Amino acid sequence: MEHSHRTNRWGWLVAEFAIIVAGVLSALFVDAHLEQQRDAELAVGYRSALVDDISYDMRALGRRIVYYQDIMDNGDHVLADLDGSAPLSDLEFAQAAFLAAEEWDWTPISATFRDLESTGNMRLIGDLGLRGELVNYHRSADARRSTFVLPREYRQLARGLLPLDFQAAMHERCYQFVGDTLDSELAMDTGCDITPDEFPLRDAVIALRSDPALVPLLRYRLSQTRIAQQLFRGQREIAVQVYEALHEAD
Repeated sequence: MEHSHRTNRWGWLVAEFAIIVAGVLSALFVDAHLEQQRDAELAVGYRSALVDDISYDMRALGRRIVYYQDIMDNGDHVLADLDGSAPLSDLEFAQAAFLAAEEWDWTPISATFRDLESTGNMRLIGDLGLRGELVNYHRSADARRSTFVLPREYRQLARGLLPLDFQAAMHERCYQFVGDTLDSELAMDTGCDITPDEFPLRDAVIALRSDPALVPLLRYRLSQTRIAQQLFRGQREIAVQVYEALHEAD
């Protein structure tokens, strides 16, 4: 009888232990399943944010490619005037000299990528190839950042001589916003309405044309502008690859 009682007690203990183990395992299974769901939802959110970031960068890089071409075109107009191959009026020279001094720096939209890195959530990007492309995209942008910034010596020379009221008019009338209300940026607008006799430009233009530093500074600036434009093109090609890879990963 006593033996039977001990047997029953051990049976209950084993059953109770089995129930506890089953409960713990069930809880762990449920937790793991919920964590997988959360990770899946988080991964979808990250991919969506990355697509938005890269889309914005693609547009921004495309605009800078066009914008830097405008800088080079205006610089070429100044040089052609100075060598006598295509003379400009005082107003045309002042406008071209002003626009050749423009710049439009670029920094990638990186908040989502930085968050993935800092939180350890890069693991949620399961495609190792895509993960590598994201890293390469941002690392290359960081490495090229100093090249995107144009030399400022020509800019300081030209804008140090041109009248301030003329420069203000150029900013107010010769630029336009491109993009929608949530994504708009300034760009050049060749249709500005400044008239030849509106500003006293003659003395400034004479000073610019006769300054021996103007040509070498402008040539160097245009050389760097061309390099920056090429790098913008290369960066945009990487952005397109990342964008396509993000869609393929959906």
